[in-house]
Amino acid sequence: MKFTFPKVEEVAKKNPDVRRSPATLISEEAQDLILGYMYDLGDTIGPFSFPRVCLAWHEAGQRWFYRQPLERRTCEWNWSGANNLRRTLTTRPKLASYVRNLLDLPATVDVIIAESVHRQQVLANGWALEVIRACPQLTHVALPDYHVSTSGNGLTSFARKVGDALENLERDLSMLVLGSPINYGYSDSPDWLPKLCARLTNQGWKRKVDELVVPSLSFVGGLQGELLDHPPLGPQLHQLFEPRRLILDQVYASDEAGLEEVAGYIEGLQITTFSISFRVRGNPASFLNRLPSILPSSLTHLLIDANHGNHRRSWELDDYPFDFDPWSDLPSIPSSLFTSFPSLSFIQLENFRDMTPSTLEPLSQLSNLRRLHLRNSVWLPEEILDQTEDQVTFSPLVALFAKPGFAKIEQLHLGVLPIWDKEPPPVMLTALMKERGWKGEWQACVIDG
Repeated sequence: MKFTFPKVEEVAKKNPDVRRSPATLISEEAQDLILGYMYDLGDTIGPFSFPRVCLAWHEAGQRWFYRQPLERRTCEWNWSGANNLRRTLTTRPKLASYVRNLLDLPATVDVIIAESVHRQQVLANGWALEVIRACPQLTHVALPDYHVSTSGNGLTSFARKVGDALENLERDLSMLVLGSPINYGYSDSPDWLPKLCARLTNQGWKRKVDELVVPSLSFVGGLQGELLDHPPLGPQLHQLFEPRRLILDQVYASDEAGLEEVAGYIEGLQITTFSISFRVRGNPASFLNRLPSILPSSLTHLLIDANHGNHRRSWELDDYPFDFDPWSDLPSIPSSLFTSFPSLSFIQLENFRDMTPSTLEPLSQLSNLRRLHLRNSVWLPEEILDQTEDQVTFSPLVALFAKPGFAKIEQLHLGVLPIWDKEPPPVMLTALMKERGWKGEWQACVIDG
């Protein structure tokens, strides 16, 4: 049977209130499906298409428009727009109940502060926490960074306001990004999280968090006099949130002892994913070697960036393997990272050095490994290059990844290889990747001048 839409004129005669547009004749269920598809496509459909369709379909449109109301594709933010949104969400609870995602909250706060005359950080953060408090059905939320005084009262006040903002949530959270207190001169980040945990415990917090993100932890012994002393936070975080994934983003430590403090955030958590990006003055080998004893053996995803400030875009071939500062401080990969976690399926190790086939050989014993990313990590050239009479090959590297244990890999990034970016790709490597059906890549070097 051939389906045809009814003529708008015929429907309008029977239902005078129907808006004269063919789009209004589609069922609300179909509208939801179409808007959900457009929502998932994001900006690829154009910056104005999504809100225009939401306006055409009133009920379904409201549900999807307010699902993530801070997206730049739906609004250009300033103080006036921010206050209008707050007024809408606090006075129209039905619309507020549609909101699911406020991960753009910190970025929105930054924009409205930059565009305001007085740049009032306190007012902007108050606005952000009021918006959170108005939306009880949130599943994804990022708390704003909070500029506080250097006194303990400032941190306690920050924890109280955050706790009050989260108190009305009625759902478990898929993702919670904790804000960081920012002081001018140093950060009190190791001290504020225990205060937040205490506040939420006192409030009887009962929401689980699937992915917990703790950004901008700083352990600056030289500036704070000594590292702050507190009980290990891992058991508290587990009791409060029961996260499956823990992301420690942009950890800074003034020395190796400072990085050791991070262990207190991890131990006791029953997580399947652990991700950390850090920068430390000194060698983090002790911390890395300790990870197998504080992370659960059932870990499936491990992501480590050993120098989160390294955004280098080019590598000079003559300098390989970069034995000068700051690259000389990058750590090597301890093999125990792999042997201790037999269930790993995704490994991402950025900014490591002195990689060798023997270092990575234990990976061939991981039966579930599907993705291995070594971006910005550097090999020892004498361990992976093989000089023949007429060419240099990567036969040791090919021999490593030709092992049967790597057969199930789907994505492979080999890091920085000692080859010129203008050269043809290594024949043996590309042949292996084609044979295995891998999505493979690497970073080549440039020649200076």
